[in-house]
Amino acid sequence: MNKFIDCPNLPSKKVTGVIAGNMPESVKNGLVNKKIEIFEINNNFVLQGCLSSHADLQAIHIGKNRILLEKNQSELAKSLEKSGFSIDFFRIKGGEYPLDCAVNAAIFGKNVICRIDILDETLKTFLLNNNYNIINVKQGYSKCSVCIVNDNSIITEDETIKNACEKNGIDVLLIKKGYVKLKGFDYGFIGGATFLIDKNVLAFIGKIENHPDFLIIKEFLNKKNVEYISLGNNELTDIGSVLPITE
Repeated sequence: MNKFIDCPNLPSKKVTGVIAGNMPESVKNGLVNKKIEIFEINNNFVLQGCLSSHADLQAIHIGKNRILLEKNQSELAKSLEKSGFSIDFFRIKGGEYPLDCAVNAAIFGKNVICRIDILDETLKTFLLNNNYNIINVKQGYSKCSVCIVNDNSIITEDETIKNACEKNGIDVLLIKKGYVKLKGFDYGFIGGATFLIDKNVLAFIGKIENHPDFLIIKEFLNKKNVEYISLGNNELTDIGSVLPITE
């Protein structure tokens, strides 16, 4: 029987349900074959271009059955509520950066990486009331920029995030930027192309083996006792994150 994931982004066993936007057909088929239910984000006219279907701009799982969801995602809300989730709505303030980053925060363990001044008030209140260690950074696309490995380890291309996290005792692997595809932009971010598909299995949207830093990524994951899988044979693609919500 499926259960809600207690800690956002950190499943304790095999993931059975995710929130995600548009993804390559091969990736979608791969998840279906693994018996993972996909709760799909619909395109949102408020956001620009391919970002209109990005899950990490329109939804955030804050633990157990609680999800914050952009108000235009009413159909998704109905599907999630049928599965037992409690939904709070928020409104994206605008389609331009950083107004589109109201819930783009990376929560892992008791840590959260975010740009605090642009967060949705409901999310900010939740984090403060629950004593999260808030790591405030300049990068509004915090979730996009952070690949969560475990409750104290991340991979990122953003040096400012690396520096802020290391000051908070988090183990960080900094990798080269520019090797994740994002349609309509020069490049995307590693966090938008990864998610934990099991407690100790990190999934990449596309083929991680083609990344120039693959060997050091593999070594870093080995040290954390985390395996990896590549979903599809395409190049790494930022689809706006995949949010695991049930296991």
